[in-house]
Amino acid sequence: MAVVSNKIENVYPLTPLQEGMLFHHLANPDSTEYILQYGHKVEFDIDNEYVEKALALISTKYSALRTAFAYKKTKEIYQVVLAEREIEFNYVDIEQVNDDEKNNEIEKLLTNDVNRGFDLMKDSLLRVIRVKYGSEDNRLIFTFHHIIVDGWCIGIVMNGFWDYYNSLCNGVTYDELLNNVKHEKETSNDYSDYIKWLIKQDKEKAKNFWANELLDYDSEAKIEALQKPEKTGNQMKKYTGSVDFDCTEKIKELSKNNNATINTAAEVAVGILLQRYSGSNDVVFGKVVSGRNAPINGIEKMVGLFINTIPVRVNIDDKTTVAELLKTQQKKGNECTGFDYYSLAEIQNNTKQGSNLINVIFVYENYMSGQESDSYDENGNQLKIEYAREQTNYGITISATEIDNKLSFQILYDPNQYCDEEVKLIMDRLLKICEEIAVDPLNKVSEIDAIDEKEKNVILTEFNNVQVDYPRNKTIAEIFE
Repeated sequence: MAVVSNKIENVYPLTPLQEGMLFHHLANPDSTEYILQYGHKVEFDIDNEYVEKALALISTKYSALRTAFAYKKTKEIYQVVLAEREIEFNYVDIEQVNDDEKNNEIEKLLTNDVNRGFDLMKDSLLRVIRVKYGSEDNRLIFTFHHIIVDGWCIGIVMNGFWDYYNSLCNGVTYDELLNNVKHEKETSNDYSDYIKWLIKQDKEKAKNFWANELLDYDSEAKIEALQKPEKTGNQMKKYTGSVDFDCTEKIKELSKNNNATINTAAEVAVGILLQRYSGSNDVVFGKVVSGRNAPINGIEKMVGLFINTIPVRVNIDDKTTVAELLKTQQKKGNECTGFDYYSLAEIQNNTKQGSNLINVIFVYENYMSGQESDSYDENGNQLKIEYAREQTNYGITISATEIDNKLSFQILYDPNQYCDEEVKLIMDRLLKICEEIAVDPLNKVSEIDAIDEKEKNVILTEFNNVQVDYPRNKTIAEIFE
């Protein structure tokens, strides 16, 4: 296997999601779809030598950061863990650049680094750039290929980096830290242990589970764009919104009383939104799961691509209440946990919709606070992630999390499919559904309103120019036709 001339530590297969990313990369080598980028604002001087040593330590500690992908001279595709791999580090000094131009300079730097892409066989799949703004004003940019890490890992990698950097600053020698890392490696499980577990799973049993879960599903649930946006070079944009504290507390209480989690309540809200847009009581969308349910010690501290996308089916009748739907979705979610490792591509292949089975993605980001980083500098000051580049290959991805005790949503969308005003309306309707869910657990889901009073007035007066009954039984798309 001609990967690089280096000693090989391990070789193992790819996960289903890694295979999908690799095939997409081979089909679209110039795509930046799976490139992640995060930036720290660092308000103290940085020692470049210590940066390089800290990077060498995290490379030694985490095998994913030493991984290459062999696909040219082998019959099978493998990920190859090298015994050593240097993480690329670059230093850019813009201290003398005019203050008005500094932001433009870093924007160009970020864009160029993303557009540069990665050679999955030859390149370090993490690059780090230090940008010097001033004597005590820096940016540290981490650019990853998604094939080796997921969002859960970002905080782990960055916290590890800063821990080692601060230790070096405080007088601990590199050799001491390296010995600690080697001892930890000898006594801890690794990403390869997850791959071994994954290989042993009963794929036929998982296939049958998902076939049963999707039995008789004959729709393609979508959020149809009502306006055609102007073409733009942007691949992704985001829009955020949240329900207020009181509504969040009601949703938490509702969830608790029905043995559900706030994650499931947010999932239910997205399902109802999709029902309103598609005009069907039976919808399917994709949910991103952490993939860290495998019974492996220390899996929550491992670095690698664990996440997977699985179908979520939300099916109601005219009498289904909010409480009943919460209980149903929680029960189904618990059952899916035993099979959430199975390939989405295989699941789709066993349906008549195929790749059109899923058009909207949902993710509840338990790790968002960790992603913002619990890293600290040597003086105990918390280091926040100032910039994060996120990508998706779906037209709409809805993420939820709790921020400042409020249930918050972010819509990541393709601006070539959806215009900004339409995404704002999608968010408004999602938040309205959350408010309706919080009112009464015995309310019927079929009677939940996704249209607020302001939008109703537009429908009833401006569109029709006369007062008419509000067309509750129509889809959102039909209302505005």
